Amino acid sequence: AQGSKAPVQKLVDKIAGIFVPVIIGIALLTFGLWCLFAPTAGFSHGLLAMITVLIIACPCALGLATPTALIVGIGKGAEHGILIKDATSLEIARKIDTIVLDKTGTITEDNGVILPEPLKQRAESWLKEAKTVVWFSHSTQALAIIAITDEIKPTSLQAIRQMEKMGLTVYMLTGDNVGTAQAIARKANIGHYRSGVLPHDKAIFIEQLQQKGAQVAMVGDGINDSAALAQADLSIAMGKGSDIAMETAMVTILSSDLLKIPETIRLSRLTVKTIRQNLFWAFIYNLVSIPIAAGILYPVCGFLLNPMIGGAAMAFSSVSVVSNSLRLKRKKISLIPRGNEVRIEEVEPINKKVMKKRFTIDGMMCGHCRAHVEEALNSIDGVKAIVTLDPPEATIEFADKEISLNELQQIVQNKAGDYKLHDSK
Repeated sequence: AQGSKAPVQKLVDKIAGIFVPVIIGIALLTFGLWCLFAPTAGFSHGLLAMITVLIIACPCALGLATPTALIVGIGKGAEHGILIKDATSLEIARKIDTIVLDKTGTITEDNGVILPEPLKQRAESWLKEAKTVVWFSHSTQALAIIAITDEIKPTSLQAIRQMEKMGLTVYMLTGDNVGTAQAIARKANIGHYRSGVLPHDKAIFIEQLQQKGAQVAMVGDGINDSAALAQADLSIAMGKGSDIAMETAMVTILSSDLLKIPETIRLSRLTVKTIRQNLFWAFIYNLVSIPIAAGILYPVCGFLLNPMIGGAAMAFSSVSVVSNSLRLKRKKISLIPRGNEVRIEEVEPINKKVMKKRFTIDGMMCGHCRAHVEEALNSIDGVKAIVTLDPPEATIEFADKEISLNELQQIVQNKAGDYKLHDSK
């Protein structure tokens, strides 16, 4: 990975291919001008200036600008459990504006949680919560039931919030039914989701997003995700998933922790920023030093740069580029201190009485609208709200007493804007 070339490096190589003959031309021109305009000492001064130009303009800094930053960036990713397959993947990650997440094994744990319980009323309650209910019986009587449900990973909610703060649009795709998909989307605070999606449908969905101009990253862990991973602009596999997913993916998250996704994008942005800084200083160095080496200051103050000083300056430019790249090792790519992750409690205490209602919302157009409405509702004491964009609705839990629709509407209008709430039928 560290030996691969990013697209920006290929551009730099083309520039370096032009740069060398141009510098040779400038050096010969410098010698000619000295001989022409300074007949007495023109030959010696011109020869000195020509040699200095050739020494000081060595394209070492230009050549080191990109690979040194990439080596440090890829190494830093590996330290954090982010394996980046090649330099192109690291550069592409910063351009991503849409994240598509597989559900099972990515947002949720790969193994379902089994909840045993007796009997009918609890079964009805579980069905409303989109859990899979399994009945045990003999020929005439039910004996027991269990519910199987996906357990959301402890850090998934925090990771999804972090992605949205970074300006990313998050989608969830799953082959499960609508009820299960809706329940997981609410728990994970995801505004866009699709249910009943087959493996080839995932790739088609990503292609549709790309046709709309989106730069899409696909995150998955199974064989059924491989087509979508291959279609995406950036493919990310979970390290606990299938081998074929990791083989297809450009990036592998060893811990299968979704918090590593925003870390990967931040690492990409920091690495590309470092590359640009390196290229800036490399070009500025040549832009300033070459005229001085050619003797532009000689008519003004009689200064002519010594070739040895030119050699030292050339070496210093390379050292400065490498040093700037090494600064990347000290950058923090995790924006969330460990231990402060938001964790989701799947099982509510049995004696806790919570009233839950659902409302449809008019006027939400994007993720920012959804976030504003959710923030306004959650500012109310005793209210826990989850708002989704597709479908546009709010699921609200009242811990103490139910708040009327008119009161909720007034608070949303005051704090979020002109959004209309209606009782869900």
